[in-house]
Amino acid sequence: MKFKIRKKQVKPGLFKKLVVEEPGELPLTKKGRMRYRVNNEVFDLHDSVADNAKAISLIFALLSRIYEALPANTKNRISAEDRAMIEYAFQKYHSIQTRADVEFAVSGGKELIDRIMERQNKVGQLFKEIYGVEPKKIEGTE
Repeated sequence: MKFKIRKKQVKPGLFKKLVVEEPGELPLTKKGRMRYRVNNEVFDLHDSVADNAKAISLIFALLSRIYEALPANTKNRISAEDRAMIEYAFQKYHSIQTRADVEFAVSGGKELIDRIMERQNKVGQLFKEIYGVEPKKIEGTE
């Protein structure tokens, strides 16, 4: 892939340099190859945004369940300000319906989790292949 440097006006009299990829050839940089392969082999930008939105909903749902299961004495150790913010965020989350909520109702959630994790696994494998780096595991996750 060829790259061209273009200037974009940000404010009157202030310009920012942009590197624009021209389609037709494979990207030369690792980052460019990574983006190209993820887009062509895993998912496009729109699927990625949708997966991220679903993952955020999933994380909110899981954290909410964990928080609700905490004993009162554990919750009391959290500052009043932080606890109010946490409870407000969960209250707001539970007052709306997300696409992930609908998918959970239809499929029980496992299909959604499997699909998101499989795509993330593919991205990780491509990263490993292109960058030649073995990902580090977080202790206690194996």
